[in-house]
Amino acid sequence: MKKMKYLCLLIGFCLLLERIPIKRGITMEEANEKLNLGNAYICWYAETDGPLWAVYNQKGTPKQLVYLEGNEPIDHINGSSFFYFAKNTFLIQGKMNGKRLVWGEGNIQDYYDEDIEICNRLIQSIEGNYECHDIIVVEKWDIITPIDREVSFLASRNYLNIFDFIK
Repeated sequence: MKKMKYLCLLIGFCLLLERIPIKRGITMEEANEKLNLGNAYICWYAETDGPLWAVYNQKGTPKQLVYLEGNEPIDHINGSSFFYFAKNTFLIQGKMNGKRLVWGEGNIQDYYDEDIEICNRLIQSIEGNYECHDIIVVEKWDIITPIDREVSFLASRNYLNIFDFIK
């Protein structure tokens, strides 16, 4: 009987923790306002062999694959959890800081702002299969609501809780 009581208390405590917000999500309207201010991008996890992120940088522009560096969302959220496979959208604030050139069997070279001219000349001289993608250095990120967890039925779709950050 005591074990059942402790089990119920533990379950109740976990449910309470799941209801305490750690990071509030933003609405798409708030995200669009920040997009209009500049240096902001709407992004989501892309299932590709190359860059892990796809972005729109303003309404109507086509998506592009990019590499994120710095304060990227998955570094802070449990990287092995649902966020990779759930259909969440993020607003990232930062700036494009260069290009990542990938060629051959996955050889990678980064060219930052001071080396962009070198990168452009190299791209023109390379024959064969290569890809060049922008690098965005993320300063701040927000998750756009509704939040998709795929596995949690009780957690709020308006904010991240403590369980979203446990690795």
